[in-house]
This record gives sequence, C-alpha cells and structure tokens, in this order.
Amino acid sequence: MEPVERVDSLGGSDVVSDVSEVSVDSDDYEVDVSVSDDGFGDDFEKDPHKVDADDIHGRVDLTDLASVKTRIESLCGILSNWSSASKNGIATKKRSSYVSQLQRMVSAYYGYSDELAEYFMRLFSPTEAIQFFEANERPLPMTLRVNTLKTRRKELAAALIARGANVDPVGDWSKEGLVVNSSQVPIGATPEYLAGHYMMQSAASFIPVLALNPKEGEKVLDIAAAPGGKATHIAQLMNNGGVLYANDVNKERCTALVANIHRLGITNTIVTNYDGLDLKRVLPPLDRVLCDAPCSGLGVISKDPSAKVKRTLLDLKQNADLQKRLLLSCIDMLQTNPKNGNCVVYSTCSVSVEENEDVIDYALKMRDVKLVPLGVEAGSPALSNFRGRHFHPSIGQHARRFYPHLHNLDGFFVAKLVKLSSKVPTLTKRYREPRHYSTGGSEPSPKNRKTDTSKKWNQNNPGKGKGGPSKSLEKSDFGDSPVDTDVKKSNFKDDSSFPEDSVSASASRHRNEKRVSKDSNMREPAESRTSEVNTRGSKGNVRTRRSGRKATRGGSSASKRRR
Repeated sequence: MEPVERVDSLGGSDVVSDVSEVSVDSDDYEVDVSVSDDGFGDDFEKDPHKVDADDIHGRVDLTDLASVKTRIESLCGILSNWSSASKNGIATKKRSSYVSQLQRMVSAYYGYSDELAEYFMRLFSPTEAIQFFEANERPLPMTLRVNTLKTRRKELAAALIARGANVDPVGDWSKEGLVVNSSQVPIGATPEYLAGHYMMQSAASFIPVLALNPKEGEKVLDIAAAPGGKATHIAQLMNNGGVLYANDVNKERCTALVANIHRLGITNTIVTNYDGLDLKRVLPPLDRVLCDAPCSGLGVISKDPSAKVKRTLLDLKQNADLQKRLLLSCIDMLQTNPKNGNCVVYSTCSVSVEENEDVIDYALKMRDVKLVPLGVEAGSPALSNFRGRHFHPSIGQHARRFYPHLHNLDGFFVAKLVKLSSKVPTLTKRYREPRHYSTGGSEPSPKNRKTDTSKKWNQNNPGKGKGGPSKSLEKSDFGDSPVDTDVKKSNFKDDSSFPEDSVSASASRHRNEKRVSKDSNMREPAESRTSEVNTRGSKGNVRTRRSGRKATRGGSSASKRRR
C-alpha cells in the first residue's frame, strides 16, 4: 500500500503505512503491536491478555484526538490484515465488532454523523475509507478552464505566470485546464479573468461536458446550468454555433449564469427558467442533453464540511427520486437517431450509490437506452453491485467514478446514455411507477379493496354497469336524492362547462342513499327537502344543504383523489 499523508485537525501531519508501532498502556494491561510495512504476518506478536474490542474502545478518551487517531490506525491495520490478526490471536472478536468501533472513532475524529460514517465504511474498505476521510480534510488545488473562444492555454499560462502565478496543465485528458499551484495575485480579479479568458471551475466538472462532446450546429440542453461553468464549456466546444438552452429552476441563480455568458463572449445560448420536468412541453427535440442533477454533494465535502452532519440517508433517497424523474425527462426530450450519437450525460458531485448507479440502473429499465463509454480516459469504474444489489453489467463497464483520495479531484459520477428508440419497455411489477392514493375518506387501501364488477360504474361507458347513471339522466333516476331540478340531461352530455365530478358525485350519493334507506319509511318526505348544486372552479365540488344545515359531502373515489 502506498504511504498516505494525513493532516489532522490539530495541525500536525505524518506519513503512515499500513500500521506503525502501536502501544496501548493501562493499569490492567500493556499491548505492544509491531507491524512491518508488508502487513502483519510473523511480526505480529500475540497479545497475551487478548484485549477485548469493547474494552479497547472504553479506554480511549474520545476528546483526545491524538489517541483517537492512533486507535484508528491500529484498527485499520487489524481489519486490512484480518486473516493474520485472527491467526495470531490479535483479533479476539468478530470483524463486525472492530468495524463498529472504527465507525465510532471516525465519527469522533473526523466529525461525521454515525449513519454517514457507517455508510462510507460500507462503500470503501477500512483503509480506503480513512484515505477518503483524510482527503476531505484538505482543499483541492484551484483549477481554471481556458476559454478557447478568446485565447489559447499556452498564451493564458504565460500571462498568469507573468503576474506571479504558478500554473501547470491539469492532465493529459484535458486540453483546456490549468492547475494554479500558487499565486501572488487574486485569480478571480485579474484583467484576463474580467476579459473572459478563463473560468474558475473544478477540474472534475470538465468531464461531463467532454463526455457529452457537443457539435457545432446541434441543439443542446443543460438542464441545471447555473452558475454556468458547464454551460459555457458546452458553448465553447460548439464554437458558438447551433443552439444551447441553459436552464435553471432557480431564478436568482440565473443572474450569475447570464453574467458569465456575457463575460465569456457566448452568443448561441438561450437562458430559460423552468422546472426541468416541464421543459419537454416547451423545447423542440434535442440532439444532446447534460443532466447534472441536484445531489447531496457528498463528493465535495472539502468545500462544504457541513455535509458531514447535515446529510442523511433519507436525503439520498429523496434526491434519487428527483434524479430519476429528471433523467427520464431528459431522455424523452432527445430525438431518436442513434447514428448521430444523440445522448444524455448524467453526472453528480456525489459518491453515494443511491444517487448514481441506482439512478442509471432505473433508467436502463424504464427507457430504451444503452450505456456507452465516456471517451475520457480517467477515473475508476462504477460499481457493479452494492450491499446485495446488482446493477446492469454495462454500468460497471462504462460509467466512471472520481474520488478525491485517488484522482485528486472532487468526488464525481459520470455516465453516458444513448437513446435507441422512443418506445417505453413493458414495466415489470417490481419497477412499476408508484400509484398515489387518497389518504382521506372511507375507501379501503388498494391491497384490501374488493372489486365487485356487478356494481362498478364503467366511466368510459356510463350507460353500462349497475350503479352508474343511465342514458336518460332525469331526477327520477336518482330517486329522492337531492339533485337540483334545473340540472337537465343536456348539462351532462353537451355542456362541457359542467364538471364531470358532479356526475360521479351525484351517482355516488344515489348509491349511498339506496344502501342506507332500504326502508322507505325512514326517508324524509321529498317535499321537506331542499337542495342545491354548487360548483367551485374546475374541481367540481358538490355540496348539498338540507333544511338549512350542511349535509355530508359525497363523491366517488375518483373525485376524492382529484380533490
């Protein structure tokens, strides 16, 4: 294993291999563990007292960060060399006990919530998890994207070096990125910045646009464009040709988007302010779509440390629901022409499986699409399974993950989907979209509902089915039900302004009254009743009044759900 430099919150740093010499002293026992760089093996001395994992945890003062850090390194060494530790008697309990203890130590030392610490320990191996936590404690280098519409990378690098900045190329995979190692001037206030020669942007956010690979003359959409880093990059690759729709649901963020578009000299962009789920009603068929979906930000914790305690597993599930709907909407907006490479690139700045592999796996089942390689030689393969969940094989082959501890980039996920056709595959029961039922009223839940076809009203053919309105809707058809005599047959058939729900509500009251009043003597005389039908707006709510008091509102299950 490569040595990893660790910087703790006390300001110190050291270089640690698997485990260095660890000594744990107390009044009751003394444990000395000597470990070589190659692992435990024969150098792992057996503990004569067989220290219990729970006792070890109890003897560590969680407020003493130096002791906690030492214990974390010791536990990582035990877990990463579990077979040797078990064989030599160092590990005296189940592996889960040591993992649980390490999770508590991580929460205390790095400041993560218990559920997030446990989640990351499941996502990574113990040693890699600590590397991930350490990488989130230090800022990543500042990076710039050169605006090739106004200058070239070589010219910009020379100009910044002349002003006292130390810059280098980002890497072989990017021809437009520069890393700022140090600078004697504010990078965000140089004349070159104000003239629109570059954009201050995370290097990881270059990758979705490079994977999208937009062409001049195409119609392209960035569905969540603000503040404009990726959108202006797309316009730059299109050489200001074609049409770019830069959309964002937040109107205030669109201000920064417009400012960056003007500063960088972008002329082919239309800025829109719509909910991404509604855009397919507004825009024409598109050639390419970038879906940089809203996410938890668990890949950029170094920029927002509050995510350590602010984000929950419930947030991941709720985000995934929105991301799935956004991705399907993006796919539906594409015109079908696989030969031209009409595609959607999906990306997030999160490392969670729920917001990444789960979303892509869902899209592959719900639409006729396929995953293709990104065309960018960087990153690590996406996961093919996680905690018993197995994903489509192409996800592990073509989608890519980026980590701060492995690639020195923000945590990112990128996948590229090509649309094959507009048909929607037949949904299995497992992946069928959920139905929403009304929580009010006395209607049974879908599981317990009993269907009686003899009494069911066929709404598509109202003249059929017992309990439904007959072809001639007169007052007599409803018995003594309180229907206004002014409401004629033509109101239901020809007058489209009369709400449909009024018909179903009246029919429902008619059925209910027949069940309740089997004995005609229990009814009030028809002459003593008054009624009126009130319609409000387009909902068609029906209310009745009897002798000056409000009666119970009726209505079919369909009208209740619509209300």
